Amino acid sequence: MIVWVSGPTGGGKSSIAEALWGLGYTVLAEDPPAGPFARFRSGPAAGCAAFQEAMMRARFDRWAALRLAQREAVIFDRSVDEDVEVFCALYRELGLLDAAQHRHLRALAASLQAALPRPDLIVHMAPERQALAARVTEATHPWFVAQTLDRQLALYAAWIADRREDVLRLDNSACGPGAVRRLLA
Repeated sequence: MIVWVSGPTGGGKSSIAEALWGLGYTVLAEDPPAGPFARFRSGPAAGCAAFQEAMMRARFDRWAALRLAQREAVIFDRSVDEDVEVFCALYRELGLLDAAQHRHLRALAASLQAALPRPDLIVHMAPERQALAARVTEATHPWFVAQTLDRQLALYAAWIADRREDVLRLDNSACGPGAVRRLLA
């Protein structure tokens, strides 16, 4: 079974993915490449395109390495589809990607997605906006993520509405990661 754990920044994706790992799923964790991520944080406009490309390629490379081991129960902690449809769209709107960079990233995403499995289920983490705002602050996330949370939520709503796969929405606004781990244990 292939599961995408999706949702906005601070939504609890990594916590649920970790809990599912404890049930025997292989988790392809969201692990931003250090160099491109540092450049993106320090100079968002200059580093955005390289960071987004590095993230998409890293997701694909983790899948390619895993595929050699022929794992059947796999959790993707965010997907290439979300990278392009939510984050690249957001960064294009913010002016962090120009039109040519955005086209390049869309083409790259289409190419990578053609070789990635489609999900059997999308677990969409959907905490209330107030809970997200408490989790995503400028102290913990880049300013452009914290200040554009409403737009990110709108892009996610549009993205999830277009999905044809089964979607399980989880509102974890008042639920800590420990409770999820205990439930799945």
